[in-house]
Amino acid sequence: RAAAIAGRLGLQGQRFLAVHWRQGDWFLGPHPRKLEQAKLAEAPRFAALLLKHINRLGLTRVFLMTNAPHDGPAVRALAAHLPGVLLLQAPNLRGDKNNLRQLCAEMA
Repeated sequence: RAAAIAGRLGLQGQRFLAVHWRQGDWFLGPHPRKLEQAKLAEAPRFAALLLKHINRLGLTRVFLMTNAPHDGPAVRALAAHLPGVLLLQAPNLRGDKNNLRQLCAEMA
């Protein structure tokens, strides 16, 4: 399944940065680690962090795993802060039966 997604997104044989970006997730409550990372939920701050790695590694592609809606406002805001970078979003698995599967996919 992963190879099929990579092929569909044009990532096979390409170098890219894979990132995980959670949005609005308080499933387990305000854990101290989550509070520290909360500022990275903001698109400008997360983009700034990504650009450091993108520039250091000479990459032009980012594979984004997130629970944000596909091509939704948060993803578009992130893309706007990554000029010249091709942002490719992993598919979201919707529905209660896929919650754990989606979380595992995002964390892989």
